[in-house]
Amino acid sequence: MTATIQVRVTPWGRWFHELIQQPKLEQYDIAEMNLRCAVDLPGMKNELVKLGIDKINEWTDRVENFTKTAQKRLRGKRRHFTEAQFCVVAMIECLQRHIGIKFNFGFMKGEYDASDSRNLFIHGVLTGFGGTCASLAHGLHCHWS
Repeated sequence: MTATIQVRVTPWGRWFHELIQQPKLEQYDIAEMNLRCAVDLPGMKNELVKLGIDKINEWTDRVENFTKTAQKRLRGKRRHFTEAQFCVVAMIECLQRHIGIKFNFGFMKGEYDASDSRNLFIHGVLTGFGGTCASLAHGLHCHWS
């Protein structure tokens, strides 16, 4: 006797299936993909995709302006940094000190628990929940690189 399994395909499942069929995935924004992949997981709401992208774009402008201002202010005084290193340090300073992005140290306490998607995807960072190694390094770096 063979059992029949019923599979319910969600709108997200259809979207993801269509996405991975695309010949050139590199044309897609990694931050947007990160947000879209988290839709329907605990801690994520569909409306956060647009809000998240808008917030990242705002943060990108703030980081760019901060970096340009710092470059003018410190011209000739940053002998220990290459241009690329200086830009990374400026980005980190702006994100941490001026925007308020922080690491979610609570995630490191106790046993590993991946039940809250805010710990794994960038919407945790974007909503003020804090980030983890997965969400800070993967999601945000890719958008600004």
